[in-house]
Amino acid sequence: MDVLDIKSKIIQLSPGEFQNMCNEILYRQGYKNINQLGSHTVSNKTTKGTPDTFARNEDKYIAVEYTTQTHEIADKIENDIYKCIKVFKDAKIDVKDTKIIYFHTSSNLKLEDFKRVEKNCD
Repeated sequence: MDVLDIKSKIIQLSPGEFQNMCNEILYRQGYKNINQLGSHTVSNKTTKGTPDTFARNEDKYIAVEYTTQTHEIADKIENDIYKCIKVFKDAKIDVKDTKIIYFHTSSNLKLEDFKRVEKNCD
């Protein structure tokens, strides 16, 4: 299986399957305390709420968002990040003690959109 086959398979995943795959990636990257708020425990169904996944490592609170949306992706990412920041602030968690990880399947994120989203994260 080559890279294009893998990309093709990922794009075909349902939102719940995509979240579960990404949670497995996080776990294999060392994130052990994963709370999957955005997915049902025993199915590939997603649930509403922010963040989709929450974790904690030694020094950071980590919010994780996922999307398989392909249109208006920059607006979607920006909105999801804003909601994560609001959750942290509402919980009285200093943003310096946080990290947001974002998984998406879109290939439509333009450089100027990426820069705009990145700027709004500072």
